[in-house]
Amino acid sequence: MDRLYPLAPSVWGVGEEIGLDQVAQVPLFDEFAGLEGSAFVPVLLHPNPLNGAWSVRRLLVDGSQGRVIGEIPWSQRGRYEDMRRVEASLLLPVTTAEIRHDAAAGLFRTTVILPPPQLAVPRNDTAPGAAVLPPGDMVVVDTAAGEYSAEELAARSPGSWFVALHEVGGAVAATLGGKVLGGFAEADAAQLREFVRVAAGAGGAGGAGGAGGAMPVYARAVLVGGMAALNVAGPNEGLQTVPALKVPDLTPTEPWSLVEFPDGTWAVTVERAFVADPGDTVRPRHTARYVSLAGRARPEEVAAPTEMFALPGGASGAADQQATPEPRRVPAAGGDGGDALAGAEGYLTEVEKVRLRRQRRAAGTAGTAGTGGRHRR
Repeated sequence: MDRLYPLAPSVWGVGEEIGLDQVAQVPLFDEFAGLEGSAFVPVLLHPNPLNGAWSVRRLLVDGSQGRVIGEIPWSQRGRYEDMRRVEASLLLPVTTAEIRHDAAAGLFRTTVILPPPQLAVPRNDTAPGAAVLPPGDMVVVDTAAGEYSAEELAARSPGSWFVALHEVGGAVAATLGGKVLGGFAEADAAQLREFVRVAAGAGGAGGAGGAGGAMPVYARAVLVGGMAALNVAGPNEGLQTVPALKVPDLTPTEPWSLVEFPDGTWAVTVERAFVADPGDTVRPRHTARYVSLAGRARPEEVAAPTEMFALPGGASGAADQQATPEPRRVPAAGGDGGDALAGAEGYLTEVEKVRLRRQRRAAGTAGTAGTGGRHRR
């Protein structure tokens, strides 16, 4: 099939395992009867327009489609918004499923392995017909030797990107978007150099970076927090050809954008995080009352501190910390000798006001016992 879009089931060996609903036991018993342990097989993700789920279908060795073995619910599919680019390009995502037999229940359990949603679909494409190394282990990219600044790397994080690997002398360089992303340590460069040579020869692309402008070999790179690392394995685990997506990634890679209007005027918009100083952001104190119209709990950023850290030298820093004001008891209005709890800032909360009114009402009822009350006889 030429409509397949291979995904990296995991990033550096770690992926999300999503259990399938509506597992079809009959085809699994037909194919995996007598299975001991687990079997990892390639599967296709078919969008189901009726319920918004993904129908999971077996991908056979000859590239043909097998039977449906289950489905991923819409709640899980909705987390992978970038998959819409693949589906809008009329391509089918390919990933890996784990199949194991539950002897206690007498049924097969099936889970699909997918990368984290933000890293599932690369944000760019490879050159047409280029060979892509399969995903595998982490190989750190030395971005200090590249042409990208820290701000440019942060603007492209988090994300998965296809980078071209070029053999330059005895070293290997990774390029992204026509610029050098970085180099590699000596041991990693030696391994990647062997990968590139084998992949270029197996893919018929010629020597990477060789004469005549030969086609480079690509690998997946993950950018997280300004750090870059390859997600790569050897060509012996299976080279891939990844088709280009018709729907481009619209995530901005620059903190600013220029908008031109029909009358010739223009405007520049900048992301708030790049123009606002974090110290200028107004944040309520943890002693402030939190009110949520949606009934949500207090966010972590305005939660009360729960830990006290010791100062250097072993002295406790509790004395230097601002103590949380405790509620104190103040005389209740009316001079009846009762008291009520006042809030941390010296005012009564709504709950405390209701409690105070009830106390006054109870005291007034006790003082008028036997007088008949205020009702007519």
